[in-house]
Amino acid sequence: MITLPMDKDTFTKLRNRIGFSREELAVGLSLGPRHIERYELGTYPIPDRVAKLLIMFARFGVPDDFMRRIAA
Repeated sequence: MITLPMDKDTFTKLRNRIGFSREELAVGLSLGPRHIERYELGTYPIPDRVAKLLIMFARFGVPDDFMRRIAA
């Protein structure tokens, strides 16, 4: 079971499970890639809103056109 606040190891595992690079996840979350790096290093706490979205992606998948919608 995944609990909040999310720890850095769980964050990294979920990002890898959905198959996103740090850069792709940053774009999808409207963050800079350094934020993702800092979450994974434990420098910044992972906001609950970010953790919840990552959990949803891991459980239900990422919509096929997600990255295209973000880039548009």
